[in-house]
Amino acid sequence: MLIADIGLRLSYKPFEWMSWWWRIKWGDFIEVSPQISVRYSLWKREDSHLKNLKLCGLSPAELQKEIAAYWEKPFWRRWLLSFFTDIDNKIVILAYYKRCLSFRIIRKDHPVLEKRIILSEPEQRLINSLINKVKQDTTVLENYLEKYAGNTQWIEKNLDLLLTKFEKKRQKVFAKLLNKYLKELSNGYDRKSLRKKLEEEYQRMEKMLKNYIKNSCQENSIQQESSLPIEENSNQELMYVGSVTVMDKNEESYVDSNACSMDANEWLDLNEWLTLQRQTLKKMLKEELPSYDVIQSLLEKNLNRLQLLIDTQLKNHENKINEVRYRRVNYKDALDRSEFLQHRLTYFFRHCSLLFHPDKSHGDERLKLIQTELFKAFQYFAENSLERLSKGLTKLKRYIPKWKLNLDKLLEEAERDRKEFREWMDQKFSELEAENAETRKNQARMQTEINAMETEISVLTKKMNIHMFYSEAKEQGQTWQTLNYSSPRP
Repeated sequence: MLIADIGLRLSYKPFEWMSWWWRIKWGDFIEVSPQISVRYSLWKREDSHLKNLKLCGLSPAELQKEIAAYWEKPFWRRWLLSFFTDIDNKIVILAYYKRCLSFRIIRKDHPVLEKRIILSEPEQRLINSLINKVKQDTTVLENYLEKYAGNTQWIEKNLDLLLTKFEKKRQKVFAKLLNKYLKELSNGYDRKSLRKKLEEEYQRMEKMLKNYIKNSCQENSIQQESSLPIEENSNQELMYVGSVTVMDKNEESYVDSNACSMDANEWLDLNEWLTLQRQTLKKMLKEELPSYDVIQSLLEKNLNRLQLLIDTQLKNHENKINEVRYRRVNYKDALDRSEFLQHRLTYFFRHCSLLFHPDKSHGDERLKLIQTELFKAFQYFAENSLERLSKGLTKLKRYIPKWKLNLDKLLEEAERDRKEFREWMDQKFSELEAENAETRKNQARMQTEINAMETEISVLTKKMNIHMFYSEAKEQGQTWQTLNYSSPRP
């Protein structure tokens, strides 16, 4: 119950306003493919899907490094950076990403708690009140800790104290609710065993919460994921991410029209699909008498499959553009979709071309002839698809209100001015640091000269005192010998 609530909050977080005034949502700083949705949120992704993740335009490791460098700066410089840059947004986005990773861990470590936390009857009234209190405390603690994400020294110093403080508060609430609940029970219940059972489950819940918070604050929770080798599956072909469709190679048809109607979150896993296709070609060529008719049929079906898939995507996008004209679809959503398609199609065509390129014929002349003809068809198909997308984007821009275009222009100018100001500030910081270093150097040199002058003055003063002493003695008519004998001996 509690784990499900945390998962829902993390799933809906990217769609909340970070700044209503500037129309900025949390998800605007998160770039991942497929795009984030409530159904397919960040914490549900596997490591292989997070390799190309960008947070505020940086990889998680790069963002963590930048934030760590920020916390090492003096307070006055951090204050200026938080005022003139978007470092505060980067800090909270990093905190959100770490919470997603931590939540993914506790779901694996506590599979039972995901479905049940003190949920059996007749404890329902007790747990409803307790869960509400725990949710409030967890939200408050998360909001407080996200301000210090990446600040290792602060976390090491304060995290345990905060966890202990909130745990004691929840313990008091739980004890109060438990005592009230046990008093209301009829005489037929074994209060002692029931108390023990509830306390044990409460401790498991506290352990889960503590692990969740601690994992989300760990510095080493973000690691660069290495690309994993794709295991060969000679009997099946993985086609889609999302609702997976598995197809047997012996089937006559590789794809149907319904399978190609996909959402943006269900794009082809190209690397794996292309690897499987190339492996199939290699096996066919290794046969004693390769059937080039079968090979040509396979490649043609693959090309038709890709054409059907892309054509479906473009038609859906064109329909959405037409709906923008009648205000049935927000133009911003259509623009985001268009940018997503532009990026994905470029990646798609660049990688899929390897399947039909004559250079990938493994030295087989007949296969090279087949691939040459199909590659021409693929090139025409790719150019035509990109042209359709470009025309759709041009058409879409005509439906954007003029005030929005003017606003975007102003925002671009403001962003450019902000970057220029940041560069100017960095330059001034460097100049100030250089001036401070030069000033300290001059101060040290002047102090050395002053010390030398003081030493010289001290020597001159002693000589003057001796000279004055002998001068006074001469004026009184004393001889040097008399002076020496009459001087008191030590």
